[in-house]
Amino acid sequence: ISSASNLLKLHLDATLVRDITGISKAPRLMALHLQQNDFESADIPEELYDLNSLTIIEISNSNFAGPLSSKIANLANLKEFYCHENYLSGTIPGEIGSLEKLEVMNLSENLFIGELPQTLNTMKNLRTLSIDSFTRNTA
Repeated sequence: ISSASNLLKLHLDATLVRDITGISKAPRLMALHLQQNDFESADIPEELYDLNSLTIIEISNSNFAGPLSSKIANLANLKEFYCHENYLSGTIPGEIGSLEKLEVMNLSENLFIGELPQTLNTMKNLRTLSIDSFTRNTA
């Protein structure tokens, strides 16, 4: 990945990938698919938030944990964000409301707590929002 400066789409679903170090070296990346992998309860990698060309992120069921970073606001071109069935915790950052192009967001089956950010009310293009079942079974 670290040499793929012209890479536009990366599909690594169910490939047992555990590390995406160097992903920020693909600045033109528009679609990232990492569903059904095991990132061993790691945070979503910070360098992912540097990829401001991303329009689709699918990282569901990949064993990500920790908070959803406020740096998600850097992904200004994001249209679809699928992050369900992980172990993300804490509150949903208010900065998520700055994603003006976002149409689909699925944060279901994580461990989020607290109230939903008021900034969700400003997301005019959002068509589908799934944030149910924050009591993910950890047993």
